[in-house]
Amino acid sequence: MSVRNVYLQAKVEGDKLIISNISNEKILLKSILIKYYITAENPVEEKQFRRTVSEEKKIDSWLNPGNNIQIPLTIPEVKEVSVIFSIGLTTLRQDIEL
Repeated sequence: MSVRNVYLQAKVEGDKLIISNISNEKILLKSILIKYYITAENPVEEKQFRRTVSEEKKIDSWLNPGNNIQIPLTIPEVKEVSVIFSIGLTTLRQDIEL
C-alpha cells in the first residue's frame, strides 16, 4: 500500500539522515531504504558517470508526533529515502526524494 498522506519528512544534515514525524500519529518505523549517488569512472573511455546504490537499515523504533530520529549515513549524497512504517495495524511506505 502506498502513502497518499504525508506522515514523514527527511533531510540530510552533514553525515546524518534526519527523519521527522510530521503527523499527529505515533509511528513505528520498521526500516529505511536509502538510495545514494556515487560517481564511478570508466578507465577505458576516461569518463565519469553516476550510479545509484541502495542500503537498507532496520529501525524498529517508535517515533512520536513532532519527534525525529537521526540515522548515520554511509555516503552523504542521498538521492531518495523509502520509509516502511506502521500506524496501528496498517503498514505503509513513503518515498521521499531529496
